[in-house]
Amino acid sequence: MAAEASTPSQSLIRWLTDDVLFHYQRCSRRAFLDLYGDRAQQNHPSDYLLKLRQDSLTHRERVLEDYYPLYRPEFPSGDWAAGAKATLDLMAEGVEAIRQGVLATPSAVAGVQLVSQPDLLIKRPGWSCWGDWVYLPIDIKLGKKPKLDYQIVAAYHAYVLSRVQGVWPEASGLALRGGQMYTVDLARLVPKLQTVLNDCLMDLRSQVAPELFISHSRCDLCHWLNHCYSEAKATRHLSLLPGVTPARYEFLKQHHLTTVAALAQASPAHLAPLPGFGEQVAEKLVHQAQALVDNRAIPRSAPYAPPRLSPVARRSARRRGRTLLRY
Repeated sequence: MAAEASTPSQSLIRWLTDDVLFHYQRCSRRAFLDLYGDRAQQNHPSDYLLKLRQDSLTHRERVLEDYYPLYRPEFPSGDWAAGAKATLDLMAEGVEAIRQGVLATPSAVAGVQLVSQPDLLIKRPGWSCWGDWVYLPIDIKLGKKPKLDYQIVAAYHAYVLSRVQGVWPEASGLALRGGQMYTVDLARLVPKLQTVLNDCLMDLRSQVAPELFISHSRCDLCHWLNHCYSEAKATRHLSLLPGVTPARYEFLKQHHLTTVAALAQASPAHLAPLPGFGEQVAEKLVHQAQALVDNRAIPRSAPYAPPRLSPVARRSARRRGRTLLRY
């Protein structure tokens, strides 16, 4: 659902889709590149990713079988304005269920439209701008658990829908794997959605791409992995050092340690008190940075060894319940 394929200096975002918002939560840089990056630099999808897509499609079709009659708005691919009009016509007619309808409403930023495309819009009794019926959105996800990013997008569907039909839906649902239907707590999620939405609109209208961070648990399936990895390697980004997690990286940035060279000059004793570090982690990270800068292996310093105790002293210490190190 990428809205633009040009650079921010040439064209700013016009359509903020639920797909962009979903990926923004996981990686703001991916959302930015999806909008403005050179698609020729994207990876080809792996066999595993293709299988996930097929499994997701199979799951979606299985859920949709339970809804009949099912209507789908007809519009040219990517023409959100036409899709929104076609969907509005179906909603005004009062059809029972709509598959992948398009909802659109102006955002707080001039020139940017919020676009929502829930997998299902289900008709329910109530009062809306059309009469004595309303719609509620359902998203179909392959996951077994209602992850927070799923819930934020479900709240986004409900928010855009409320602007379209003139009233909030009674609920927003997630159809998960295994036949689970999860109802999103809108009262709890909408404030979080507002924060994410504001940050997303601000970041995606910037002239500069968000900072990269290579995290294999998060990046391995991303089609921008090779592009970001090449840049990280060229700049010797700290995320390439084993042990530099996103949380530790935030603390390193707070201490102005944003490059391998800077970390190589740091004192392990200075880093050890930071949350999530400790003496061993701090020493390991600094030595890894030094090894990368010098392009050579650096032996780790031996830990402090307390003086040996005599056999009599060890027996006495055991009787007093002390914990001893064995050598």
